Amino acid sequence: MRGLRVMLITIMAGVLLGACKRTPRLDSEAGNGDLKSDGVDLTQLLTSPSLARELIARGGAQVQAKTQFEVKPAQANEKLRGEQVITTDTQLSVNAKGHYVLREENDQDGGREVYFTGDQMAVKLRYGKLIKRDARAPEPQHILEQALGGPTAFWEIFGRAAQVTSEANEPEGGRRLLISLRPTQASDEPPAPVAGEASPLAAWRRTAVPSALAGEIRYLPATDQSGPVLVAAKLSGQFSARAAKGPVTGKVEVSWAASSWGQVPAIALPEEAEDLRLGQRTILEERALLQGVPNVKPSPPRQ
Repeated sequence: MRGLRVMLITIMAGVLLGACKRTPRLDSEAGNGDLKSDGVDLTQLLTSPSLARELIARGGAQVQAKTQFEVKPAQANEKLRGEQVITTDTQLSVNAKGHYVLREENDQDGGREVYFTGDQMAVKLRYGKLIKRDARAPEPQHILEQALGGPTAFWEIFGRAAQVTSEANEPEGGRRLLISLRPTQASDEPPAPVAGEASPLAAWRRTAVPSALAGEIRYLPATDQSGPVLVAAKLSGQFSARAAKGPVTGKVEVSWAASSWGQVPAIALPEEAEDLRLGQRTILEERALLQGVPNVKPSPPRQ
């Protein structure tokens, strides 16, 4: 069971860390599907830095999202016992200045609440106190991109297998795209494991072979002032992969929706936010999840 849990931790770390660091690379060597459909580059549309930038450019919005990762052994294996599932619920309100309130919880007893007002931040872990301090770049931007990382993580795994069909235009100028598995993808052989990868997350991702894919994406096209922006996504996919201790199968589901465009007011810190004391930690050290796994576990937050 430990091996599967470690794999889920590395997947979730990819949502929190890898998704906000770079634009996913889906080239012809990886066997990608339609990167561009209806004039929009889906890889760019779904990457978290682009999501953050375009939400702010459109005056801000409220985002509700749920991301679920499931992994289980592909066959009987004493080293990989049972199914492991992590579900994360995210509520984000970001305004036209890029200030935001983030509330995030998962069913593994984790979560955080973050306020960013431009010059100050306040952070609360699920069972901790709300602690305020001066904001220091690039942390506020990184946290914002982490909160938007679900569609990015999904597309990194399944984008190369996607077949995209453009549907009729939505009301108010929106576009709707249907996502399905390319007919030849299910029989594709998995790529060879990558040697010398620094990140266990990257090595795992290269072995994943999508076997099922369905969903839809809704977006607003580019304007003179901003690029295309995601409005909603409902995506589900299944895959097989080579974990360190044996083959596994998995499933990823993402739901994502933005609303109340241009209606998020100024963000203020709650009155109960306390000042930061010397040596006190206010955010989870997610990087530790990719260093020394599975022998190193993040320490509980000090209050």
